[in-house]
Amino acid sequence: MKGRIDQVRFGYKIVSKLQEDDDLLSTALGEYGMSWCRATTPFTKPVVFYWEANYKNEKLLKYMTFRELLRDYNVPVKLDEIRVGGVNMSDDDLNIPESIKKHWKYQYHESLSDLYVSDVLKECMDLDHMSLYQYEAQQVDEIQRKHDKLCYEFFKLGQNI
Repeated sequence: MKGRIDQVRFGYKIVSKLQEDDDLLSTALGEYGMSWCRATTPFTKPVVFYWEANYKNEKLLKYMTFRELLRDYNVPVKLDEIRVGGVNMSDDDLNIPESIKKHWKYQYHESLSDLYVSDVLKECMDLDHMSLYQYEAQQVDEIQRKHDKLCYEFFKLGQNI
């Protein structure tokens, strides 16, 4: 985005890497546990803003170093609103493809993130992409077929039942 940004609103969550964040409850609650911040000073280049942590985050962060935070926690950030030239825009106004939104949502889950990378490449760039798992499975099948074709066909027949 080019030009002067008048205002930004974003939310963040501090999530333990040990906790599964994609369970049913956290999906249903969505943005409930997020801490929200707003920058109202206009800017035209990258800037650093500071906010005081809320009580919940202060208790968690008070005796922790930045290195420990990065080691033990993920901090997903959701950009909620931007005001440019007096006009408010949200992510709905930006027409971000659904595959990219899903990739961002699951970027800290390696297996799901890889799945959505393929979707992003297909939807946005019209490229067919094979995941590492699909490639390895294809190579194993080819080696098994070359080694013993009859055994391979029998094995595949058993998988289809």
